[in-house]
Amino acid sequence: ALKTLSVYTAQMILGLALVAGSTAFVWAPPCISIVTTTLRNSPNNPLAAIPGAAEQTAQVTVLGYGNAHGARYLLLPLNFFVALFLLTKPMGAGALALTLWQSLSLLEILDLLSLPIGSNPIGPVMLALLGQNAFFKTGHQAVLSSIQWDSAFIPLYSIKYPWSPLLVILNTFAGQILATILVPMLVLWKSGPKRRGLLGSVSRALAVFVAFYATEALATMMWAGHLRRHLMLYRVFSPRFMTAAVTLLVVDVVAVVVGLAGVRVNVMSVAEVFGWAD
Repeated sequence: ALKTLSVYTAQMILGLALVAGSTAFVWAPPCISIVTTTLRNSPNNPLAAIPGAAEQTAQVTVLGYGNAHGARYLLLPLNFFVALFLLTKPMGAGALALTLWQSLSLLEILDLLSLPIGSNPIGPVMLALLGQNAFFKTGHQAVLSSIQWDSAFIPLYSIKYPWSPLLVILNTFAGQILATILVPMLVLWKSGPKRRGLLGSVSRALAVFVAFYATEALATMMWAGHLRRHLMLYRVFSPRFMTAAVTLLVVDVVAVVVGLAGVRVNVMSVAEVFGWAD
């Protein structure tokens, strides 16, 4: 009975986070609030001298205008964070939550320093390092024996393709997946609705982010080839190369399917309310 309850609860949470959450992200309006304040006309107001002019005027304030893109896009990383949090070990889930907090703190630091993300690789490289740190902090290592196979049975009773391998991938590369989805936030955070060239800036940030993992995969491949006669080749160097290669593949897919698609949906939603940037 407890297993049945846990399986159905996990399925419900994954459905709410990935299916309902992604659907809500696609159709959600910008995360803004419009406040109308009634002001009395002062004697110095030019309208006060006009006969029949209204004694009161309305002041409209749009709360969240300066972060219209970033606040709305944040819904997408939060949806995936809930799913990854569910599929991770208890201590690893805490490390994943700290990774999210560190990433949001990084956004604020970069905004305070006014670093141009399009030409400065600090933001994407730092997110890549945070993703790698989360990979090890969630209990994984660059060896096959550290794969947490029991994560496939959190929302399932038995092995079912293709869901079981997908669940293991989400568990293993949770840190890198979360960091990849957060890369567009480097550009969208504190961005108003009239900012131009968002998709190009996000593409450059993602290119730097992917280049970090590509460099790591190239380095591990070179050392595995150089140490091909080493005694520990199949115990240390080959698993590191395989982990780096699979990580690069996962990052590429998530960057294109989730990152760029999410930015496109986000820009279209904001443009429906404020109009397209001139």
